[in-house]
Amino acid sequence: MRREGYNEFITEISSHILKSGQITIAPPGQKWDILKKEDGSLFFGVTENQNSAFEDFIYSWIKVNSLLGIILRSFTNITDPVTNFPVKELRGYLLALEDDTLKLSQLSAEDLASSFDSPEQDVIYCGKDSDYLDANLKPLLYK
Repeated sequence: MRREGYNEFITEISSHILKSGQITIAPPGQKWDILKKEDGSLFFGVTENQNSAFEDFIYSWIKVNSLLGIILRSFTNITDPVTNFPVKELRGYLLALEDDTLKLSQLSAEDLASSFDSPEQDVIYCGKDSDYLDANLKPLLYK
């Protein structure tokens, strides 16, 4: 059973996944791998049981906490010339439950970067629209 607002949440996440990514949900600080299947749908976790349980997991935690912090790491086809690792796009979201409807809001690139103890390498911090910071927290023209 799809709950109100869940499809919008999945559509937003899916729009930033080229092939794979990872989502971190706090609380409880749990990470889920994400794969984009050939049909464009997302697969959460590594087993069918995990994938099937993802929506219930989101709702059970948000009902207890009213608000979830979400970090989305999506892997790009760009390789960092220094580390030779794939560059990751990082996006931060707040997911709230209002009148039994999920409401998603995105953090700015600056707010997202400041939520980490230290900047991550091989990343682009992404906010809405053209709001991007590189790993050194400098504004970036991207996309």
